Amino acid sequence: MVQELPLITAKNRDASTLIGTKDAVTLGLSPFAGAAVKAAELSPLLAEELLRHLHRKLHETTSAKSRAHWFGGRVYNWALGVDLNNITMTGAHVRQVFLLFDLTLPPQIDPRDPYLLRADFARQAHDVLGARLGVAEDALAQGLE
Repeated sequence: MVQELPLITAKNRDASTLIGTKDAVTLGLSPFAGAAVKAAELSPLLAEELLRHLHRKLHETTSAKSRAHWFGGRVYNWALGVDLNNITMTGAHVRQVFLLFDLTLPPQIDPRDPYLLRADFARQAHDVLGARLGVAEDALAQGLE
């Protein structure tokens, strides 16, 4: 019997192995830049933006899977905190994905928190949204296979 993984799971905010690096790279200004990024993560995306966001996240997962076949790629994936079976999205954007399928989001989902969305479900959402927007299938598949 195969146990199916949940569609969404909470992501540990401090899961990245490179937490201190952002402060070193931004000269300690990351809290100020982080406010603008956080505001963007909470804002609902237009349909085209959501499609691009899903496409980019799925492309990252596809690239990580191809890198995982060799040791250096596995180390690189580990350093970035990449999950091969899930994409990371805020609760606000997960809500938008659920609305594509008329699914009710569990009440404990906070729009501000990061979540892991199962990649196969994200791919279905990507394809459904692309079809609704009239994007050609070959364009949808580009970089995801």
